[in-house]
Amino acid sequence: MSTIKQVLLGLVVAAGMLLPAQALAYRLPSPEERSRIEALLRDAGFTDWGKIELNEDDDFWEVERAYASDEANTI
Repeated sequence: MSTIKQVLLGLVVAAGMLLPAQALAYRLPSPEERSRIEALLRDAGFTDWGKIELNEDDDFWEVERAYASDEANTI
């Protein structure tokens, strides 16, 4: 196998090993972000929720176990 092919294969393998770690790129909201997100949840009728975190890969906030006052809107 030529040196160029070995280097390319090494890069592909290394990238494959890094992707699962990057797929789990989450962060918790700052106090200001959390306050705004909680205000939006309350305005939408939710009364209780679990962890809030940003999925940095998709750039979306994820809210676990959010319950609405009528419980029909549970997500």
